[in-house]
Parts: sequence; structure tokens; C-alpha cells
Amino acid sequence: MKVDLSKLPDAIVDGKFVVPVKGKVFFERTLSGTTKVHEGTVMKINENGVVDLFDDTVEQFYSFSLHQKLPNIKASS
Repeated sequence: MKVDLSKLPDAIVDGKFVVPVKGKVFFERTLSGTTKVHEGTVMKINENGVVDLFDDTVEQFYSFSLHQKLPNIKASS
């Protein structure tokens, strides 16, 4: 899948994750040393800043914290 992330709106604005649960996102993810754009579905946004996604590209769960280095993640327009 070829997606130009620069043309999509940010999923994180002013430190807050703005895509709702069940919303779609595109994000960069590095697996086996290769960084690719993946598509995912927001599953949960915890009160402590952890965002849980289902990575639709490789069919597995993926999580990250808003308090650490953030992945390049965009809202699916």
C-alpha cells in the first residue's frame, strides 16, 4: 500500500490523540529492520496515555505511549 503520510492530518495534536476508538490511522512501523507504512484501527486510549491499535497490515496488536518518542502516525482522512 502506498500512502503519502505528509498529506494526512496528524493523529496527535498538542500531545493528545485525536482519533476516536474504532477510527483508522496510518503509521510508520519498523519490523525486522524495515520501516513501512501500516494501516491500523484504534482499539483503546488509556487514561495514562497508552494507545492500543490493531495493526491491520500484519494482523497484530501494537501499542505506544504518548509520553515516549512518538511514531509518525496520521489520521485516515
